[in-house]
Amino acid sequence: MSLKHRLQAYGELWGRYARTFAHFWRHRDRLRSQLLREDEAQFLPAALAVQEAPPSKTARVIAWLLMLLVLIAFAWALLGHMDIIVNVQGKVIPTERIKTIASVETGSVVRLNVREGQTVKAGELLLQLDTAALDAERDRALGEKNEAVLNLARSQTLLNAVSQGKAPALASLEQLNREYGSTLDAERWQAAARHVLGQWQDYSAKRKKLDDDIAYYNRVLPLATRQAQNYKALAANNDVSRDAWQDKEQARLQLQAQLQEAHNQRRSLTAEVKRQALDQSAEARRIVTASTQEAKRAASTSRLLTLKAPVDGTVQQLSVHTLGGVVQAAQPIMQIVPSGGPLEVEAFMENKDKGFVHPGQKAAVKVDTFEYTKYGTLPGRVTHVSQDAIPDEKLGLVYAVRVLLDKTSLDVNGKATPITPGMAVSVEIKTGERRIIEYVLSPLLRHTHEALNER
Repeated sequence: MSLKHRLQAYGELWGRYARTFAHFWRHRDRLRSQLLREDEAQFLPAALAVQEAPPSKTARVIAWLLMLLVLIAFAWALLGHMDIIVNVQGKVIPTERIKTIASVETGSVVRLNVREGQTVKAGELLLQLDTAALDAERDRALGEKNEAVLNLARSQTLLNAVSQGKAPALASLEQLNREYGSTLDAERWQAAARHVLGQWQDYSAKRKKLDDDIAYYNRVLPLATRQAQNYKALAANNDVSRDAWQDKEQARLQLQAQLQEAHNQRRSLTAEVKRQALDQSAEARRIVTASTQEAKRAASTSRLLTLKAPVDGTVQQLSVHTLGGVVQAAQPIMQIVPSGGPLEVEAFMENKDKGFVHPGQKAAVKVDTFEYTKYGTLPGRVTHVSQDAIPDEKLGLVYAVRVLLDKTSLDVNGKATPITPGMAVSVEIKTGERRIIEYVLSPLLRHTHEALNER
């Protein structure tokens, strides 16, 4: 059979099907069995009554509504998005951090100005420890410093006087106190001036005696020299004995040696006085420096034993309640919780969430004290994520997260109730969005992937 005849046969067959379908479609109402009314079907047997009764409109409406709801739910799951959040637990802390008050030295309490829960201002005295030992050490160091300053001034004055060859003039009391920060009084300064003047007079007397000796030797030495020369000429002519000439020559040499010795003693005297003055000056300068540092250290430590509030806040965890009680060095005495500043949440997240939490992300803070479904949440944003893990006994390695609160109070029964440091909170950090259908299908896809990869 040719292709033409085949196509013609198929056309006639499909045409016949079409005419048959059209005929029955036009007479479809006649083919339906005439359904009885509900009251008429009651007289039939039970099986026929159910078969001949008209379908319930309510059931049909419910079926259509269910199908519509399924379609809406599917469209919502396909098009809708939901937030991806990370849940972390933490507590509220001040942004300025809680200030721990401790002593740098061991001491006994001599004054206690605060009690648990008291509000204090920055700079207000909290607690005073005994500073008697430190004050005594400071006074001793200052006394050594004053004495060393006087020794330094005396030695420098004597050195200048010897070098310049004129009477010493000790620096004024005001100049010494201003230059070295000492606390010298007039009586001690006058005693130092008399002492250096006595040293100068003793040196001057010794030098004058040597100068007089030198002057005497300078006068008699030429005479002894001429006399020795004359005796030498006479001895050459045998007018005097050779022994007489040698006696005169010996006298001349002795005078010359005495003159040289006097010069040497004068130089030695000046050099020795200068050396002693320089040694005393160096030692005094060393003592001044050391005692100044000791006095500063004692004064600084004494000031540190006067404990004052670093910020405005509230006293908490006060561990000292008795005057005379001993406080150990570096032992926490109390804590000051800053007031009036912004608050933040310090929380810890698990290692698996580290890659999704970043500064700047929004967060919702739920305060455990107030049911969030009734009182709402506090908005905030992530300000810091630690770069290194922190060991935790229960959670293992965790990362610290700080969330700054945009609002620090909740509306509780029509009254703004402030959030205070120490409150436990739960934080929901928004890390992104995803389709609802992804959330629904993700467990199935994960289990399917894991199942398909098992051995």
